[in-house]
Amino acid sequence: MVERWFGELSTKLLRRGVHLAVAELTRSISTWIDTWNEAPPLPANGNDFVSQ
Repeated sequence: MVERWFGELSTKLLRRGVHLAVAELTRSISTWIDTWNEAPPLPANGNDFVSQ
């Protein structure tokens, strides 16, 4: 699951985004994490994953 999360981060934020400063990149990643935690698109645990 961790690898998938980093894959999503890389594909949807880092590769598509233009960050001119480290502070801007840091804010973007923090926003990504907050959004992900509010409504994660992945199952909450392994049992949910297996049942899908």
